[in-house]
Amino acid sequence: MAYIYVKSGGTATGTAGKYSSPKTGSWSTAFATTAEYYGDLVTACTASSYSPGDIFYVSNLHNYSTSSSTTRNFIFDFVKVICVNDTNLSSLSTGALENPGVYASNGYSFTGSYVYGISFRLYSSQSFTGGTDANPAILENCTLQIHGSNSVFYYTCELGYANSNNHDVIYFKNCTIDFGVGTNWTYPNSIYFMGGIFYFINCTFLAYANASWEMLESYDIFSIVRFIGCDFTGANRPLCSTQSNAYNQVELIFDRCNFATGNSKLVFPTNGNLFESHGFYLSGSIEPGKFLAQYYKYGYIESLASIYRNGGAESIQGLSTIPYSIRATSSSGLLLTGSYFLRFKLVDLIEDFSVYKSITIKIAQPNSSVLLKNSDIWIDVWYPDSVSTKANRKTTQQIPLTSAYTYPYSTDVTWTGLTGPVLQEISITTDTIGKEGLCSIWVYIQSPSKTIYLCPKVTINKI
Repeated sequence: MAYIYVKSGGTATGTAGKYSSPKTGSWSTAFATTAEYYGDLVTACTASSYSPGDIFYVSNLHNYSTSSSTTRNFIFDFVKVICVNDTNLSSLSTGALENPGVYASNGYSFTGSYVYGISFRLYSSQSFTGGTDANPAILENCTLQIHGSNSVFYYTCELGYANSNNHDVIYFKNCTIDFGVGTNWTYPNSIYFMGGIFYFINCTFLAYANASWEMLESYDIFSIVRFIGCDFTGANRPLCSTQSNAYNQVELIFDRCNFATGNSKLVFPTNGNLFESHGFYLSGSIEPGKFLAQYYKYGYIESLASIYRNGGAESIQGLSTIPYSIRATSSSGLLLTGSYFLRFKLVDLIEDFSVYKSITIKIAQPNSSVLLKNSDIWIDVWYPDSVSTKANRKTTQQIPLTSAYTYPYSTDVTWTGLTGPVLQEISITTDTIGKEGLCSIWVYIQSPSKTIYLCPKVTINKI
């Protein structure tokens, strides 16, 4: 293992900045001249002839910047790049900055590498790539300074890369994603997901308030993006594009993130994939009482604590329980050809199907709504087979060449939060003996422009 040192002003060439043992003390005592360490990460990468397992130590006072138009590619494979305190090289720090220049087409690649405390400034069409599933890139306590422009119209920072054989995997932990919070750019920058799997864990997003320039975009390339416990309160910009096909191959999940109260610009797109959802998993910071929201290509679902079936499903929070329901809203642009529908899982439960069972779910619509038929909405029930590991399926879906039937009224329940609702129930009876195990209930909605409330508490009776 070798130890490679980097600080702006360094003039080392060849392997002069690489050592067989780590330095201690302060930077000024560890190095006698600037020729003993490298002046920037690209030089250190290319000149040091590093090997997998080596460690690059970067002073927290490092501040490298260039106006050169020369392309500079950072290619670090299976190494660590760590920011250390200039006064104590054995102490972790943050603040080291690599600014490759606005005019160059630069790339940062960290296959199988770990990066700590480094700030990277990114401009137009500059890429940031990681490793594979087995060798991801991990950035911790780092900053991406994604700056915009006052003259160049189309500014994007590209994350990831995918081809037929590979895709990127990058973890951002406790990082700051700064779109230039202190500058009102004429053309703000955005992140383009170029293919891969990306995790933003406990990250902070910052941006100058802007009504029209979204922060997150995507090419038509498969990507999965998870935002877990992130803070968006300092980023008053639209999250995503409102173009109808902007995220056809991207799955975006916001898991218990924090959004500014009343920030109308932090809206989520209502144009997700067919089955992979865009979604929120919330802890009440954006809308009190909403536990999750998921957005699909043909509609969206939300869980609500304000509208619910009395005596229905409850969410346990601490020592108290909160009743809730699922609100499903189908798109006005559904194509009624039998091929397109809003599909989501209502509930998983454990049940014994060694005897025939009836399963009933309760649904509600706003006052004066048209009664629903099994051509508008249907359910699939999946339950364990009696002898094999496969699942049995039972559905209420309309059979081709048969007439649709109207679901019966539900007269034994009431709902809170709805005035004069139209109440119905969907029942299904198993016709194949199963056994005890996981039962999953899926909902399909094919009728456009419907708002339907469903209670996840199902009634199961022995036949």
